[in-house]
Amino acid sequence: MTTPPKVKHHGAFAGVTGSCHELFLGESCSVLIDCGLFQGAETSGGGAGPSSPEIEFPLDAVQALVITHTHIDHVGRVPYLLMAGFTGPIYCTTATAHLLPLVIDDALKIGLTRDPALIAAVLNRLRRMLVPVDYDDWCWLAAGAVGSADAAGAAGSADAAGAAGSADAASAVRLRFRQAGHILGSAYVEFEWVKNFSASSLSTATPDPLTCEALFDLPEGYRVVFSGDLGCRNTPLLPDPQPLERADLLFLESTYGNRLHESRVDRSSRLRAVIERCVSDGGAVLIPAFSIGRTQELLYEIEGIIASNEGIWPKITVILDSPMAAEFTALYQQLTNLWDQEALALQAKGRNPLISRACIQSRATLTMSIL
Repeated sequence: MTTPPKVKHHGAFAGVTGSCHELFLGESCSVLIDCGLFQGAETSGGGAGPSSPEIEFPLDAVQALVITHTHIDHVGRVPYLLMAGFTGPIYCTTATAHLLPLVIDDALKIGLTRDPALIAAVLNRLRRMLVPVDYDDWCWLAAGAVGSADAAGAAGSADAAGAAGSADAASAVRLRFRQAGHILGSAYVEFEWVKNFSASSLSTATPDPLTCEALFDLPEGYRVVFSGDLGCRNTPLLPDPQPLERADLLFLESTYGNRLHESRVDRSSRLRAVIERCVSDGGAVLIPAFSIGRTQELLYEIEGIIASNEGIWPKITVILDSPMAAEFTALYQQLTNLWDQEALALQAKGRNPLISRACIQSRATLTMSIL
């Protein structure tokens, strides 16, 4: 029976926030999957929490960070990871590479500093560390000899990333991002062990793998999967989650695993009824929403209601009162190659599913997203 690789959970294991998991590729070579903030009363158990986000676990073995998506409970501690000395590459989807600097910029201003020069320096460093990977493309992560529990250590940083390209190695690990359908750029990530790896396998289109002195001796094709956050089917704008092919070891989020979600049709009808009732009373509807994901879903649904109804609807004004949400919406608008077929069909008909004629976007206030 195959012994699975070692995994340490630094967050989102006994709770649902602070997502951070350390997958060991060998005894002294590991990668982090996400590095998020704790929220509410949740803590890591090792001393980290909402008021103490500093990295409390050793980074000696950590060679890389892999990000599933850009919600703050999955990436909010990335600045603290850099402060703790992490210098390795950060693997993510192409869309996440666009979104992440905006999220970290906001996290820095709220939790650390408003010094423009310091924020710019952190973001410039972050951008240099990013390794964008397209959905469904395999990317070599690490290469090394097949080792034992007495392996001496790993290369240590991205500075050694090219070393594996100069010689053959006995084994390697590659990674792949698959569509999770949660927010733009979200993915679940697969790690797969490959035997008889050779430098000739490398492509100029992918970065050289990190060098690990010794990888765990696992069977050919052994696959470890981390789900990140999974979206619902038929979510506005986004393709449905890609079905999982297989996994030998699966880490699956279960935040809403015991709930039955209402259908999108029911949700849209309820939204329409609330707005119509409020307008008939001469009022306004205020909707607090996450800047990434929820805001864009609401804009999409409201645009659809406006486009398909008469009466009060053509006269309604939608105010997006959040600079951060406006920036993310602009990025959603640019990355149409990641929209689902329904959204693309609307665009082909001349409609704009995100920024309708009735939408006014404010970049001047610091309030939460309000429609």
